[in-house]
Amino acid sequence: MKRYIAAFLFSFAVLCITEARASVMVTTDMDAEIIEVVSPPAEKGDVYSCTLKVMVKKIHFVGGGHVSDQHHYDYLLNRITEASFEFENESVKGMVKKGNLIVVNLHHASGPKKNGFYSYDRWTILRESVDFSKHKPVLFEKNGHYGYMDYRGNVIIRPCLKDAREFLDTGIAAVNDGYRWSYINYYGWSLAVAFAENNGPDGFREGLARCKNYDDLIGFMNLKGEVVIKARFHHALPFSEGLAAVCTEYQEKRCRDNDWKILKGGKWGFINKKGEIVIEARFSEVSSFKGGKAVVYTMDNKKVVIDMQGRIVK
Repeated sequence: MKRYIAAFLFSFAVLCITEARASVMVTTDMDAEIIEVVSPPAEKGDVYSCTLKVMVKKIHFVGGGHVSDQHHYDYLLNRITEASFEFENESVKGMVKKGNLIVVNLHHASGPKKNGFYSYDRWTILRESVDFSKHKPVLFEKNGHYGYMDYRGNVIIRPCLKDAREFLDTGIAAVNDGYRWSYINYYGWSLAVAFAENNGPDGFREGLARCKNYDDLIGFMNLKGEVVIKARFHHALPFSEGLAAVCTEYQEKRCRDNDWKILKGGKWGFINKKGEIVIEARFSEVSSFKGGKAVVYTMDNKKVVIDMQGRIVK
């Protein structure tokens, strides 16, 4: 999946290269309206090319090089740009019509070279734009791998995912690239790393699901893929009745040549949906709240029942 799920890895590799060579490479995906077909598509070797005047309507992603903020390319929005566009799929030719809305990629590269400096832009037509708020991407399977297509049958994320889920109405989907579960948006860009449970992504409870950062700390994300409670806990249970049990101070022990690990110790408490500690971390084990009560174990291994204020009631 050249342009979507692998985009983060591509951007990271590009960053390393560009730092070493003091150059910049940036890739940008955008919705653009065709204002005028200056020259129609013509075959040139293995690709087709045409010259278009387009107006950029929306920027989906900017990555690579030293640019990580889409606002660096806001100057392209709502202005007419004339450029030569390439595309490899012959079916794209039918999309090259005045007034059509297409998804385009701008690849910019620049840097020093012997006796001078180079700079170039390469524009590519990816596919026709689709209003995914009306037509969600469709999950499909091919040869044991998963991808997504639009409602017209055009592939938008190639089938190279180990596993994947249907898109939610909020515009996100859980996918597994063979290494981890994560949530992506309609355009394939990763939003958050999912907490894995029972070999799948954590489900949403009360509008929130557990997510992780790259230090394996746990936080919570909402149904839009936004991290609303920062990942800062060693472990956490799902939300129940407005509270979630969270744990810190775990001790980690690696076993079998680092093949798996055991987590010992730690103190459990409870947070609300704002991420605020509402019951102090003073328990060795806990369960989620049910009917306003939770079974917990004190640090001296005594089983008790607490209410939602943390008071022992039994």
